[in-house]
Amino acid sequence: MTVLFVVCFLPSLSWAQQTEADRLFEEGRELLAQRKFAEACSKFEASHEAEASVGALLNLAKCRELNQQPATAVEVYRRAQAMAREADDEQRAAYAEEQIAALAPQLSFLVIEVTESARHGAPTVRRGDVIVDPAQWGQPIAVDPGQHVITAQVPDAEPFEVTVTVAGAGSTERVTVPEFEVAVSEPESPVVPVTPAGVDDVERGEGTPMPLGRKLALGSGAVGAAGVIVGVVFGLRARGRYRDAEDLCTVDEYMTCAIADYDASQALRSDARGDANLATASLIVGVVGLGAGVALWFMNAPEQSPAPTETASGVRIEPVIGQQWNGVQASWRF
Repeated sequence: MTVLFVVCFLPSLSWAQQTEADRLFEEGRELLAQRKFAEACSKFEASHEAEASVGALLNLAKCRELNQQPATAVEVYRRAQAMAREADDEQRAAYAEEQIAALAPQLSFLVIEVTESARHGAPTVRRGDVIVDPAQWGQPIAVDPGQHVITAQVPDAEPFEVTVTVAGAGSTERVTVPEFEVAVSEPESPVVPVTPAGVDDVERGEGTPMPLGRKLALGSGAVGAAGVIVGVVFGLRARGRYRDAEDLCTVDEYMTCAIADYDASQALRSDARGDANLATASLIVGVVGLGAGVALWFMNAPEQSPAPTETASGVRIEPVIGQQWNGVQASWRF
């Protein structure tokens, strides 16, 4: 015979929720006794969220009342009254009704008027973060004493905003939302194309057109720089290939090298010589181009340019001798 046991854990979950709600409720009562009203109200709200109850709402309403928030207290009392009536708890419903009546003389009111011209755009009116229903426009709204920010907005118009201070018991403040002003966007400034001062039209930093000779100098310098770069690249490649050839079979030991290594090393040496020749030719072209560019630059100064200050200028060319390859280097100063 098989016996089946079914265990339900839902009651324990409900018990845990109730325990949390009770704990928060008791903490709220303790804070209330210490007259820490703001903190107590937060505890009562959390208790009601954990487990909705009329008791939590009634204590929250009393807490708001003690915290000088009569309008908020009335709102919470009404929620408690509705909940009590749903639970057929007429005693607590009657208590909430009594408290609402007792707070009535302490209420302050705010009237938000929206002009007819402003209503055409169906504006969105807010009191703080709360949207004011159009049915409440022009009607007294119970609010807590203090400052209230009223905003109103419609598409394509400047928003309306005002801060009003509501005094204590029995006071009434009015705010009127006027006709909205159409938002006028500032016309965009026309974009005037500006040709930057550059090497093609004017000398950098000057408004005088660049002479043809200096344009040729820049072109010659560019060709020279490219030649130097190409020469350096091929020179490095030639050096690398020569080292690879030496690793396979050195010149001094070619008689003892394997045939395959000897052939491979010879091929690498041949390639290295070709690269070295190209490097030398490129460097010569580069140096000549740079030298010509520097000479053309100084020989074609703009007529309106101020006399240059006395600085040492010139071109310096000197050979460079490496372990496996040779070349030249050039430098100029102006």
